[in-house]
Amino acid sequence: MTATIVDDAPTVERLGRREVWLAAVACLALAGLHLVIAAWFGALGVARNDDWTYYRVAFASHLSGGFAPDPYTSTMLVGLIAFATPVMSVFGAAMAPLQIMVALLGALGLWAVWVFVRPWLDLGAAAVAVLTLALGPMWGTVSTSFMSDAPAFTAQALALGAASTALRGPRIRWGWFTTSLALCFAAFTVREYAAAALVAVFVAATLRSVGRRTAVGLCVAGLIWLGAAVLLLSWRAGLVVGAPSRPLQVPGPGEFKSLVRTLYTIGLLLSPAVVLVLVRTRGAIVLRHRACAAVTFVGLALGVVATDGSVLLGNLVASSGSYPETVGGPIPEVVATPIWALIVAIALLSTTIVVTVTWASLSTLRDSHGPPDLIRRLRAAEPGLVLALVFSVTVVVGVITIGFVLHNRVFDRYLMPMTPYAAAAILWTVRRHAPVGTAAESGAALDGAGAADGAGAADGAGALDEAGPAAERRGSRWAGAVGAACLVVLAVIGTAFVAGAAAFDGAKWRLGERAVAAGFEADTVDAGLEWFGLHQPAPIVMQPTTLSADSWWVTGLFTEPRVCALVTHLPQGTAEGEPDLAVPGQGGVLATEQVWAPLGPSFELGLRRTDVHCPR
Repeated sequence: MTATIVDDAPTVERLGRREVWLAAVACLALAGLHLVIAAWFGALGVARNDDWTYYRVAFASHLSGGFAPDPYTSTMLVGLIAFATPVMSVFGAAMAPLQIMVALLGALGLWAVWVFVRPWLDLGAAAVAVLTLALGPMWGTVSTSFMSDAPAFTAQALALGAASTALRGPRIRWGWFTTSLALCFAAFTVREYAAAALVAVFVAATLRSVGRRTAVGLCVAGLIWLGAAVLLLSWRAGLVVGAPSRPLQVPGPGEFKSLVRTLYTIGLLLSPAVVLVLVRTRGAIVLRHRACAAVTFVGLALGVVATDGSVLLGNLVASSGSYPETVGGPIPEVVATPIWALIVAIALLSTTIVVTVTWASLSTLRDSHGPPDLIRRLRAAEPGLVLALVFSVTVVVGVITIGFVLHNRVFDRYLMPMTPYAAAAILWTVRRHAPVGTAAESGAALDGAGAADGAGAADGAGALDEAGPAAERRGSRWAGAVGAACLVVLAVIGTAFVAGAAAFDGAKWRLGERAVAAGFEADTVDAGLEWFGLHQPAPIVMQPTTLSADSWWVTGLFTEPRVCALVTHLPQGTAEGEPDLAVPGQGGVLATEQVWAPLGPSFELGLRRTDVHCPR
C-alpha cells in the first residue's frame, strides 16, 4: 500500500481488510498483555491512582439509577458512567470488569489510530506511531484502571478517524463529518479536555471547505455542538454542592517550571518516533538545521543541570515511580541513578530533535508565497496529517492552559492523547528529509522536493563505483539494527514503569486486605489514597478537618474519618514487629510487602497501628 501527497489533491489507497483485522488482533493482544501484567501483580480488581473516586461515582450511580457525582471529581465523567452502566448491570459493583472494559476500549482506540495514520505512513512508521503510545510508560497503567484517560482517548481517535474520511475528497462528506462531531461530543462527556479533537476537526474542515454553503453548514454544526456542551456542563455543575472554586491567578514560578517540564516530557514520550526519524534520515534533518539543534541542545542541557535532572512532569513517570505519594512515609527512589540519567538524556536528545523538526517545518511554511499559497498547500495536504498536527498542538496548549490559568497541577498523562498523532506527524517529515537514495525519499512528492533531490542524485550517479550500493545496503542494515535496538530499550523502559505501577498498587491493596483479615474494619484502614477513599461510607465534603494525620486524604475529604491501621513506605530492611523508625512514637510493624521495582531497588510498604479517632 502506498500513499502519495501532491499539491492538487491527496490520493490514498484503501486499507486492505486483512491488514485491518491483523491490526485489531494486535491491539487486542497489547490490551491482553497489559491486563496480564496488572493481574500478575495483583492490580486487577483494585482501585488505581485517582480512579477510586470514579468507582464511588459509578457504584453510587448504579444504586441510584442516575448520575451521582461528588465534589472531588472535577472530570465530566458522564460518558464513562454511561459506558460502565451495562457492565455493572451484569457484574454489579465490581472493579475488575470495569478495568477490562477500559482495556478493551483502549484496544479500540489503538486500532483507530492505526486506521487513521496508515493511509499516509508506511507500515513501519505507522507501527512506531501506535507503539509509541501502546508500549510507552503510561498507556499500560491507565488502560487497566477505571481512569477516564483511555475511554476519552478512544472516542477522540474514532472522531479524528471519521473526520479524516469526511475531509478526504473534493468536498466534505457530511455523514462522516456528523459522525465525527458526535464522537467528539462522546469524548467530551467522558473528559472535558477531549474537546481538543473538536478543535482539530473544525480547523481541518475550515481549511478544506469551499463555498458559502459549506461555511454555513460548519457554523451551524459548531453552534449546535457548543450549545449541547454548555447545557451538559450546566447540568453537571448543578448536581454538585460544595465543589471547590478555581479562581484565575497570575502565573508564578511553579507554572513556568511546569511549562519547561512539559517540553521535556513531550520529548520523552515521542522518543521512539524520533529514533526512527534519525535512522531513516541518517541525521540529515539535524545537519540541515544544525544551528537550531545546537542552540536547543545547549539550552535544554542547562535546564537539566539547573533542575538537577528533575525535568519531567511526573505522576506516572518519575524517579520515585508512579504516583508514590498515594502512600505516606518517606518516598524512596525506585529508578536506579544510571537508568534515570539515561531517561533524562533520552528526553533531552529527543526534545532537541522535536524542536529541530518543528523549526524545519516552520521554515518550509515560511517559504510559502504569501497566505494564499500557504492555505492552498494546507488544503492539498493529507487531511489526516492536518488533523494530527492541529490535535497535537491543541492538546499541548490545553495542558499549558491548565497549569498557567487554573493553577492545577499538570500531570504527564495529560499529554498522552497527542503522543501517537505527534509521532505520526514527525515520522511524516522523513519523506522530506531522507538522504538521497533511500526508500523514504522515493515516496515524497510535495512541492517538488523529491524531484529536486532526485535530480541532484542523478548528477552524481556516474561517480559511484560498484561498491556504492553495497556500502549503502550495509549502512542501512547497521542503522536499522541500531534503531531497532533503541526502540526495544524504550519499550522495555515503558513496560517497566507499567509493571512497577502494578506492583505498587497490588502491594498497597494486599496490605489493606491483610489489615481487614487481622480484624480492622475496612473504613478504618488507610492503605493508601485509593483504599481509604473507596471504603469510606461518608460522602466527600472537601472541607479540611482539625485532625492530625499522616495523609491529606484523611484530613481533607471526609467529615469524621477514623484510622486504626496505616500503610506507609518503610526504611529498607524493617522487619515485622519492629518499630517504624520513620514514624517515631507509633507501634510496631504488623505486616510488610516487598514491592518489586523493575528499574531499581525494591522497596517495602508496612502496615502498623495508629490512632486517628480510632474506636476503642
